[in-house]
Amino acid sequence: MKILKIIKYAICLLFGLILLLSIIFITTNKSINIYELPYKEASIDKIEYDITPPSNTSYQTLIDDINKMFDNPKYELSYTDFDSSIKGKCYIYTRQIILQENLNYEYFTFCLTHELVHLTEFTFSERYTNLKAYTKLYNSGNEYFKNIALYIANLDLQGAFTEEYSFVGYIEL
Repeated sequence: MKILKIIKYAICLLFGLILLLSIIFITTNKSINIYELPYKEASIDKIEYDITPPSNTSYQTLIDDINKMFDNPKYELSYTDFDSSIKGKCYIYTRQIILQENLNYEYFTFCLTHELVHLTEFTFSERYTNLKAYTKLYNSGNEYFKNIALYIANLDLQGAFTEEYSFVGYIEL
């Protein structure tokens, strides 16, 4: 009797595991395919911006304002000193975001927004994520955020991003 019960539980557990892995596989592949954007040359040659932060700016006010743009998602934010040019990482399944420590306000804002796009849209496409982060900041209604979006787009226009991350070909001003 006990062996039969153990076998039944094992079969249920196996089917549950197969179902869970299938869901993860399907959603992961779906997000990659839906959000994949081919590289596109920029049609603009100059971007004007003014990234003077408001006097009450702090990292906490930036976090709060960015979180509001995403309806305050649940995640764990931490900081580290990455050994390379990486400025942030998002672990979608554990809902963790790690940012390079000591980023200035502009990079901090864009990087946190970028990582939250990964988290909330379950996407691994870097170009799409940069474009969506740009769009979120540009359309936020926050003039400082809009100028950060323009500043980052200008960096992209000047060749600061690798092709995998380059999004400026998708914007029009």
